[in-house]
Amino acid sequence: MRDILLLLVLAPGCIVTLRFPFVGAILWTWISIMNPHRLTYGFMFDAPLAQLIALCILIGMLSSKERRSPFIGAPITWLVVFIVWMCLTTALALYPEPSFLQLQKILKIDLMVLVSAMLIRTRREMLVFTWVMTMSLAFYGIKGGIFTLLSGGGSRVYGPSGSYVEDNNALAAALVIVVPMLRFLQTTLTNARYRLAMTGAMLLCCVSILGSQSRRTLLAVSSMLTVMWWRGRNKIITAALVLSCGAAALSFMPPEWWARMHTIETYEEDRSAMGRIHAWSMAVNLAKDRLVVAR
Repeated sequence: MRDILLLLVLAPGCIVTLRFPFVGAILWTWISIMNPHRLTYGFMFDAPLAQLIALCILIGMLSSKERRSPFIGAPITWLVVFIVWMCLTTALALYPEPSFLQLQKILKIDLMVLVSAMLIRTRREMLVFTWVMTMSLAFYGIKGGIFTLLSGGGSRVYGPSGSYVEDNNALAAALVIVVPMLRFLQTTLTNARYRLAMTGAMLLCCVSILGSQSRRTLLAVSSMLTVMWWRGRNKIITAALVLSCGAAALSFMPPEWWARMHTIETYEEDRSAMGRIHAWSMAVNLAKDRLVVAR
């Protein structure tokens, strides 16, 4: 049933994309970030949906004036410079084959980033793009927050199978970015009920981050909330809300969660934490020794 519903959305979407490529950019963003096909159980699960939508976009751009130069600011220019740098380091990599496979995946994504920059031209289109991008991940944050509350925080929150956010650490890191985006979207709303619903979505995403049981993301979300408080207007009200909701969420977590978080204080005894630190140190030392062979 899920496969058919997804097909009913994508089939007309691809047809419309041939005439309006911006619609394809929205569809590609939704498919690539949310991975709704990974929530199905049939023929759509492994279907190359992103490639199909990308092909429709490129065909539509050939006959459409709905595009502009992607080089509209410094970020895109630096992205292209970084792409060239990745190609150079891959060509001189210590292990060329696995590096080239990773480069292929990155180039496909970066190509569509450049295409999206060509197709997003107005403020309204930018807001639509932001809504789709943010809610594609917020869906898992809201779902994960509800799951954490219902399970008593005893089980970890994971992303969709086979996606970039399948791992609990990856999903939690993505949600740390999503919370400020939700706050931005909240500022564009005028209806009080919608604004309240967005506050609930942010709180559930934070609960989901805790439910991932990711220690590094606990530090990240603490830093993110501190920055949001510092840049906010009503600091007293915001501080009271964050502290009260944070205390309620933390008191809800089981002893197993607290035991795992307390290992941050003794990270030298944790093999997982020390493995990451050693990997970072090795990467820095390798870059110092061989600047363009950092893989």
